[in-house]
Amino acid sequence: MKGSVRLAKKMARSASLDAEERFIRNCTYLDAEQKMSLYAAAVQDQLRASTAVRHHSRFDEVRDADFLNQMLYLDTKIFMTSLNLNYNDKMSMASSVEVRVPFLDRELAEFAAGTFRQILS
Repeated sequence: MKGSVRLAKKMARSASLDAEERFIRNCTYLDAEQKMSLYAAAVQDQLRASTAVRHHSRFDEVRDADFLNQMLYLDTKIFMTSLNLNYNDKMSMASSVEVRVPFLDRELAEFAAGTFRQILS
């Protein structure tokens, strides 16, 4: 029940925000105040600017796409790589479970595919 109440509070706090900001806030574990309380004052200003700018700049890269594709793009570029994939890897190793995570580096995947095609031809 505790998790449901926490989630409901999180959703209520972001309900009045625009869709982009709401998506970013709902995909993070800690809100801005909680994150900032973990850092020294000298570091807080740098982090406050860099995190928000990075997330919003990813939305700007796909501004012409529909909102679903914008969210998927941001998820692939930021949240999956920094949160989900790292946690998945660490938790599976800690539990001695073999897990395959998605391969997200598009440039390397294209290079490997091109090399594979050359080998086959």
